[in-house]
Amino acid sequence: MNIWLGLLQNEQLKLYRRMGTWVMFILLLMAIVGIAFITKYVLPIAASEGASPLLYFMNVTVPLFGLITLFAIIVAATSVANEFSQGTIKLLLIRPIHRAKILLAKYIAVLLFSMYMIVVLFLGSLVLGGVLFGFEGLWTNPGGDFLEDQGLSGLLQQYAFESIPLVMMVTFAFMVAAVFTNSALAIGLSMFLMFTGGQLAVLLSQYPWVKWILFAHFDLRQYVDGLPLVEGMTLSFSLLVLSMYYILFILVTWLTFIKRDITA
Repeated sequence: MNIWLGLLQNEQLKLYRRMGTWVMFILLLMAIVGIAFITKYVLPIAASEGASPLLYFMNVTVPLFGLITLFAIIVAATSVANEFSQGTIKLLLIRPIHRAKILLAKYIAVLLFSMYMIVVLFLGSLVLGGVLFGFEGLWTNPGGDFLEDQGLSGLLQQYAFESIPLVMMVTFAFMVAAVFTNSALAIGLSMFLMFTGGQLAVLLSQYPWVKWILFAHFDLRQYVDGLPLVEGMTLSFSLLVLSMYYILFILVTWLTFIKRDITA
């Protein structure tokens, strides 16, 4: 276990030594500042809405999960593929540790990166929103109707919903990178599916078989609204399909990496 923890720490160090990693965090913070400026001065919150301005602003920043997903896809794709393209994969495999544990350390490092980005989004929007709009109404949402739930719990619910496609797309990018050892392919394919998968599922929603497509289950808010994409779909069914795809991605990734003949 100590060896594996050391490997995980090494993966973390490699990731945060890159200037590009810190640029991603800076870009996320800049996006939060930009939304804050627009919300405060360009499209100010109407007082008649009766909602907490802070919670309203934090809710407006939730779509930045798309930016986080994009950054996490890049990190996931390069984490494995760059080891092959740079010829450093052999240095990893000569260590007295199983290949599966090496890959697990890389995968956990990517998930931790995603989690750190989410924390930065939450704290950044909380602090900046508090400075600009005040901290009143953080725990309750007096009269507001822009959240499905009341107060902070509604915001956290949205964070949970957005985390599902984030994890799935990161795992998919990680799989493509491990199978094809090509970061450009993994990033390009993942981004294409990320931006078009949901629209494709909606366009094909008239067909019953669409309920087996991964992207039909990315937005679990459809069950909160009582409007499932395909008639007959339930929350438990969506969780089952998501679990099936996740297990498939993990199995393909690990089996490919473990069985691969390293000749680079």
